[in-house]
Amino acid sequence: MKRAAGILAVIGGILLILAPRFILPVCEYSGYQPMHCSDTARAELYAGIAIICAGTAVLALHRHSLVVMALLAVIGVSSAALALPQIYGYCKSPKMPCNYGTVPAIRLTAVIIAAFAIIALLSYVKQLLRKEKA
Repeated sequence: MKRAAGILAVIGGILLILAPRFILPVCEYSGYQPMHCSDTARAELYAGIAIICAGTAVLALHRHSLVVMALLAVIGVSSAALALPQIYGYCKSPKMPCNYGTVPAIRLTAVIIAAFAIIALLSYVKQLLRKEKA
C-alpha cells in the first residue's frame, strides 16, 4: 500500500502541475488576460512539486517514522491544494474555462490524492502495530 500511495502521489502531483496549464488550461493559457485563476495555477504548480517530492520520499524512505511523516506531508499538501482555488480565487463567470474545467479537476485530483494517502497511512500504521505485537 505504501508503494501505491507513493506512485499515486507522484502521478497526482504531475496532474496538479499539468492540469492548469496544458490539460484544462486556466484563462491565461486559453488566450484570455491573466486573472485570479492564473494565481491559482501558479500556486498549484508549487503544491504539485511538493506532492511529487513527498510521494518520492514515501517510495524511497525505509524508516517507518519518516514514511509516516511523508504520508502526512502528502495529506497536508493535497489538502492545501484543495483549498488553493478558494484562497487565490478564480473567475466568477461560469463561461470561463477555469470555472468549468480547471478548478473541478484540481479539486478532484487533490481529494483522490488525500483519500488514498489517508488509507495508506492507516494501513501502514496498522501493519506496524501488528509487527510490534508479534
